[in-house]
Amino acid sequence: MTTTEVPISQIDPQLRQTTSELLHRWEKGTLSYQEILEQMTLLKRQAIADKRPSDEGHIESRLGVMQGYRGNYDASIEHFERARELYLQAGNRLEVVGTILNIGENYRLKGNYARARQCFQASYEAGVAIADVSSQIISRSNEAQVLISLERYEQAETMLLECLARSDEPWRNEPIDHGRGRKAHLCEMLHGLAQIYLALKQPGLAWEHAKRALAVAHELNIQLRLGYANRIIGMVLTQLGNRDEEGFDKEPDVYFQAAIQAFRSIKADGEIAKTLYEQGLSLGKRGKKQLGARKLQQAMLIFSKLGNVSDAAKAAKEQLALL
Repeated sequence: MTTTEVPISQIDPQLRQTTSELLHRWEKGTLSYQEILEQMTLLKRQAIADKRPSDEGHIESRLGVMQGYRGNYDASIEHFERARELYLQAGNRLEVVGTILNIGENYRLKGNYARARQCFQASYEAGVAIADVSSQIISRSNEAQVLISLERYEQAETMLLECLARSDEPWRNEPIDHGRGRKAHLCEMLHGLAQIYLALKQPGLAWEHAKRALAVAHELNIQLRLGYANRIIGMVLTQLGNRDEEGFDKEPDVYFQAAIQAFRSIKADGEIAKTLYEQGLSLGKRGKKQLGARKLQQAMLIFSKLGNVSDAAKAAKEQLALL
């Protein structure tokens, strides 16, 4: 896999391409979790045997991404912490920034917003220091996601619109992934803006951004992004009521179910729980209280299994309100 021409501080381009292809196949649902885990383990053994810490760190980072998708945030943090140490050992500053960013994302998903913001601000400053556009944009937009969770919508909107204005700037890995990473994050930013406009009671703007997010997700054909985009469509349709638009179903449950199917294909249990939660709220608003309560019960059980106590409690509270 590795070649002696690649400096030891750098990730072997062939390895990067191989792991990108493996993740892409898993995200599309054409490779099982067990299969990708076996492949990554073999690659990690080779990197250790070749004494290439950056390559080993790269594989740890990929494993961290996989665990994060599955809602195993503590395990994901452990992988990224190991990756950071390996990158530091190799003197690879660029990849160290990426691990800090991903550690912050895990803390965000765990609900530790103060720790998450510290990580995102640190990764942004480091991204500026090494002139890395992707680190800067992802750090800022992820911090905006924290602000959304804290209900600081106007500040989050400003931050996301600034990031969106830079969305056409090429990323460092563009020649390898043909812009897929940049487009995937564009999808995430559009999703975030749709969330903001929903909260600000501007469903028209939310609908336009949600539609764009779904279009980009279909272009990428990445299950995680399809899950996010379908979920936000369901949420916006709930607020809009009966909306008659060509190419779209009026029924929010069509999109919630599509989201669950997408997340299930990559075993993203945390995202399944979030979708069940939003579908439960939607059903309640549409007068289907018993069915909504059952969806919230399912969400609560998954959140509890994942150790997400705050979200489990929130789901239980909303369930009781429907009973």
